[in-house]
Amino acid sequence: MNIGPRFYSSNHSGKTLTSKAILCALACLMLAPVSTFARTVAQKKQAAKAQFEVAENLRDNLEAKPESQRTRREFQKVMDAYRKVYYTAPSWAKADAAVLAVAELLDDQGRILKDAKSFQDAIGQYEFLRREYPGSKYRADSLFAIAEIYRDDLDNGKQAKATFEDFIKHYPGSSHAPDARKAIAEIDNPSAANDPFKARQAKHELVHVVQYAQMGLKEFASRYVNGFIRRGSYEEVPLEKHAYLLESRFMQSSPFSVEQEVKQWREAETS
Repeated sequence: MNIGPRFYSSNHSGKTLTSKAILCALACLMLAPVSTFARTVAQKKQAAKAQFEVAENLRDNLEAKPESQRTRREFQKVMDAYRKVYYTAPSWAKADAAVLAVAELLDDQGRILKDAKSFQDAIGQYEFLRREYPGSKYRADSLFAIAEIYRDDLDNGKQAKATFEDFIKHYPGSSHAPDARKAIAEIDNPSAANDPFKARQAKHELVHVVQYAQMGLKEFASRYVNGFIRRGSYEEVPLEKHAYLLESRFMQSSPFSVEQEVKQWREAETS
């Protein structure tokens, strides 16, 4: 009785079955880690969320204390709680907020405990946020904070000025841009901050800086020269009158955006 064709395969068929079995096994091995990894990421993000709430509560408790009673150990405990968030799930939605919190706490620690190293560490933390989270909404504020630490806490005017200039270069439309320009002016002329006349003059010139930035050399020069020719005096040049107007608003300590004011004035002038 010929049963070979029904129960036995040729060598070629055997090799085919073996190859299929190997491919099937490899597929199973490849699929299993993917699902396991997906579950792990979800679990880590959930753990990070819970840890963030713990860190927020610890920070609230710390900041409820008078500054004179806050200790280095307490600061460290809160910062470690936040670090655990982005160590656990660096891609979680609020991981960048946890990084920011550590930077802010380091800055507070430096100020309250009078520790210069903490300020340097805060700068490093802000830079870490900017480097590792390029899409974070906190990137601009982090750069501005770095400049403020150099100026206010480390008394490094040169580095502060360079950082403020870098801030204006990358974020000219930020609400902090006028403060950055003012800081640069005060670093270049420290006495202006204590001299009312020089302070007004610095603010007046700041308006011209913004006018120039928005108009460019050709339009700014044309407006200035034509304004002088038509009005007959320096004080009556429209660019100067607008600068004096905003200068007086500066002295009233009412916050406003110089960029926005210049933009609106320019549009009104050309309409």
